[in-house]
Order: sequence, then C-alpha cells, then structure tokens
Amino acid sequence: MTARSQFSSFVDDYPNDPLTPSAAYWLAETHYVQRDFSTAAALFARNFQTYGQGAPKAADNLLREGI
Repeated sequence: MTARSQFSSFVDDYPNDPLTPSAAYWLAETHYVQRDFSTAAALFARNFQTYGQGAPKAADNLLREGI
C-alpha cells in the first residue's frame, strides 16, 4: 500500500479525527512530489476550504497551492 492510498483511506475513514487535516495535506503533497500539480493544487485548495484557516497546515496548504 502506498503512502497516497494510506492517507486517502485515513481521510475517508476518519473525517472527524483531529489528524485528518494533516493527513489531507500530506495526501496533496504526494501528488505534488509526483509532479501532478493540478491535482495537488485542487487538493490544497479543498483542504483549506474544508478545514479552515485554524487547522494545522492551513498556511502550508495556501503556500503549496500558490507554488
């Protein structure tokens, strides 16, 4: 099982867990490092919209979306 699939499973299986915003960030990051920039940008934006500006990694999501 890849890191991407594990992060995706965690986000889907535990939507209310306090670690889910961070897992969602790392899921997007797996797309970024594989040079799938359009998917990564969409996920970074979705993470910020879903979890808000007070979430862990909120600023990181905005930064990575901008990059």
